Formats: sequence, C-alpha cells, structure tokens
Amino acid sequence: MSVQPTEEDTKSLRKVATSLRYGPMQVSKGQPETLKIPELGTLHLTPPVGWVIGNLMTDASKLDSKLHTLSIFSPTEPNSNCQITFMAAPQPPEDRDTLHQAVKKSTDSIASSSVEGKSVVRDLKLKQGIGAVASFTDSSLVGKPNEPGNAKAIASGMIVLKPKVLAVVSMFMDDASGPDASQMLQALETLSLE
Repeated sequence: MSVQPTEEDTKSLRKVATSLRYGPMQVSKGQPETLKIPELGTLHLTPPVGWVIGNLMTDASKLDSKLHTLSIFSPTEPNSNCQITFMAAPQPPEDRDTLHQAVKKSTDSIASSSVEGKSVVRDLKLKQGIGAVASFTDSSLVGKPNEPGNAKAIASGMIVLKPKVLAVVSMFMDDASGPDASQMLQALETLSLE
C-alpha cells in the first residue's frame, strides 16, 4: 500500500523543511565541546570518547520557541544515542521536587508498559542547574535479541541549566544499566550553559 501526499501535505513539508538547520557531525575525543545555541547561550558538553556528536539541529517551525536539538550516539552500538533538546521556557521547574514531578508526569505513559511499571526519577549531578531522568525497559523486548533501530530501553528527563532554559533529554539503549547508558549520563552531567 502506498500513500500519496496531497498538494497541501507537500506545501506543509516544504514550510517545515525551510525552518530546519542541521550541522556537521564529528567524533568526540573526550574533550569539552563548545556549541553556540542561538538566543540561549554557549553550551559546554564532554561527550564519550569515540562517540559521534551532531551539531545543533534547529526547528523554528514552533511559534512560541525555537527548539535546538543536539545528538550524540555510539559509533558501534546502533541503539545507543542521546538527544538533548534546548528551548526557552517561560516557567521551567525551579526546584528539585517540581522537576521530579514534571519528569514523572511526562514519563507515566512510558512507565505503564515497562518492566519497571513506574517512574523512578533520579537526580543528575550537574555542575550547573538541576536535572533528573527516569529509565525504562520495554517489557515486550525482554529476552529478545538486540535489533538495530529497536532500542530495548529509554531514559527520559529534563534539565534546567539556567533560568528560563529547559533541556529535554531522550536516551536510547539496549541496557538501561549498561556501559552506554552510563557514558551518556556522565556526558549529561558535564553540561553547562553560559
């Protein structure tokens, strides 16, 4: 079965395409990287050694705020990657408890179909700001072989590096407690924004 886009679909896609920008990819040497995020500041991050870091992709199609997404991913494990989306937010969580509640609320639907069955939120040990994530294992994939493009686990969370700047984190991997997950969390904990 094939689906043919309408003329209106094509116009909408062209409009979205003009608002996207995507930067070059580079392999991390395990050194701090510095990236400019338009309107938000200068981001500092140390990705895992050998991982590929994608420069910022900007989505300006949103009317209220541009979204700036940075990706890091393993060169050897196709399901291990992390996406961090930064945005201006008028009222991001201001304290640890509010942040935990926001992460829990945003992950409740994932939790219901996970091995864990509930959102267990953990703090990130950031140099700047506050952050928290919750990890989940897909119950339908337990015991099955790893399959590229079908990660067995996900971690989702939020980071507030400075007032009015929110980062939403999505990490994918085959083992929520494995070395790739650990390396992504360590990289997240190096984040700072000036």
